[in-house]
Formats: sequence, structure tokens, C-alpha cells
Amino acid sequence: MRTPGSRSAIVMGLLALCAAAPAIGGPWNPKLEFSVEGGRYDETLTFISGVAYALAYSARELDARREPNFFCLPTGRILDARLLVDLLNVRITGPQNAAALVETAAAALSQQYPCKDQRASNRSDRIR
Repeated sequence: MRTPGSRSAIVMGLLALCAAAPAIGGPWNPKLEFSVEGGRYDETLTFISGVAYALAYSARELDARREPNFFCLPTGRILDARLLVDLLNVRITGPQNAAALVETAAAALSQQYPCKDQRASNRSDRIR
């Protein structure tokens, strides 16, 4: 049987965990070495986030159809804006054409995360 004091202890413990969570992973403040069409920082991040979402959605659809994809992320790796920014920062700098940026992202994904077996190229647990 729980006492009112034990509830408080549980709540306090959960609050402490929540407060510590940002310190564990830390906030992500991306440094962009490139921009989309010379756009602002926030416009470029919005574009990259959209590309990441589209690629992740497409990968899930291919997985559902059991069709091959051009990249395969390892288990636990998430396709998100952070991954694309990291891949693109080492490949491009300055203003970029949107289509060329997407092509560079696709090439970087297939180079960095090639599929060993095309039949198992898409795994739902690899892409969120």
C-alpha cells in the first residue's frame, strides 16, 4: 500500500529525470555550412527537415511493399534533420540549389549506409 509520501517521492523522482534529460543529450544547435538557394538559417533547416521526413516516409512505404531502397540505416539510427545536416556539412558549403542538395543527400545516404542485401534493405525499426 502506498502512502501519500511515496507518491510525492515518485513524482519528485520523475520530475528529476525529466529535468536531467536535456542535460544528458543536450540541445541540438546545428551549424550549417550550406544554405538552400541562399535562404535564411531557419528556411534551410525547415527544408532539410522536410527532406528527412520525405525520405523516411518513402523508406517506410518501400518497406511495406517489400521493395528495395537506396540506403539502409543501422538498427537504432534515425533518419532525421540531424543526420542529413551531418552528412551534408562535410560535402557542401555555401548556397545550394534545392534539387542539387537533395541529390547530394541521396548520394551521401547511399554511400554512407549502403544496403548489403536489397531484399532486406528497408526495416521499419531503422527509420522513424
